[in-house]
Amino acid sequence: MSETIKDGTGRGFLAKVNELNQVEVSSVGRTEESEVADGGYSFVASTEVLTLNSLNDHLLFYIKNTNTIKRLKLWTIHFGYNGGSTNHNRTMIVKFVTQPSQPTANYTSVVPDNFNLGSNYLAEADVYKWNGVGDGMTYTDGKISSAYIVNKGSTIFDMCGIPIQVLNSSTGIIIAAEEIGTVSITVRFFYK
Repeated sequence: MSETIKDGTGRGFLAKVNELNQVEVSSVGRTEESEVADGGYSFVASTEVLTLNSLNDHLLFYIKNTNTIKRLKLWTIHFGYNGGSTNHNRTMIVKFVTQPSQPTANYTSVVPDNFNLGSNYLAEADVYKWNGVGDGMTYTDGKISSAYIVNKGSTIFDMCGIPIQVLNSSTGIIIAAEEIGTVSITVRFFYK
């Protein structure tokens, strides 16, 4: 016996049931970032290519949410690293620091780009990158929340909207390399 599922207009169609007695349905899925980009609240910011000057920890990227209503969510972080070696086996350590203070020296402001090219919304965030002076941006406070070993080449961290930054919360990215070389960080984030 077939069943009719009625829609909001009072009309409907017969439902198809498979051999396991399951109703077959279809739907369209999209990423949360894609959905938010339609509204103009998805952004990207980059350090561009930087040359490390030592093997010490370098705070290379800093982002703080200044939006009074929406939460800032990190979506993906792209790391590029060239250790300058022909061995292709050098690594770097990536450390995430939560709630670091705003940098006090050795930084340059970054203006994030909107992923919706038809939107006039600007990112409501303080974003900074290291300017090549000293061993990274100077900061205080914060806690190392996690650390990862990343191989030479290109690596993408799929953050899927975590951490969630409320008003005035911040995240920093620290790099320590096994060998002096070039590094880049590109962060995609959105508001919701």
